[in-house]
Amino acid sequence: MRLEAADRRVLHAMNTVLSGYGVQPLATIGEMFAGRAMLLTYPELDVYPERGPCDYYGITDSGEGKAVPGWPAGDGPRLFAYLYSYFKGLDPLLSAIAASKCPTLVFCRGIDPKLKERYDGASIRFSAEAMSVSRLLPQADIVVSTEATR
Repeated sequence: MRLEAADRRVLHAMNTVLSGYGVQPLATIGEMFAGRAMLLTYPELDVYPERGPCDYYGITDSGEGKAVPGWPAGDGPRLFAYLYSYFKGLDPLLSAIAASKCPTLVFCRGIDPKLKERYDGASIRFSAEAMSVSRLLPQADIVVSTEATR
């Protein structure tokens, strides 16, 4: 009952503001969000662009990493990669990134140490902890991300 009463008060307040702007009142608070996709990520990291237009709100402070490693030396554009260790094409993907010689920052939780050792070096720097996407993404020219689902 208390939640329903709170919901009615919020809806009333919203409709009061909307009427001041000449907008039709809402029947429910949910109507405000109908037909909108709102994501807690960045457009550059969205692996499903076919879903169409979305509102992107970044990553919450609790979900963002803290690491801000320096970019390694390399030729060409800066590449920022958030990868998943269970991605089937991880080895060929890292091989292609290494061949590009682009300065690359990689975070790949649970990566096989042998695979990491093979590619960690001159132009690729692996971060042991999650990186601050909001600070590093604006510095990147290319973003590579693998799908988060198994």
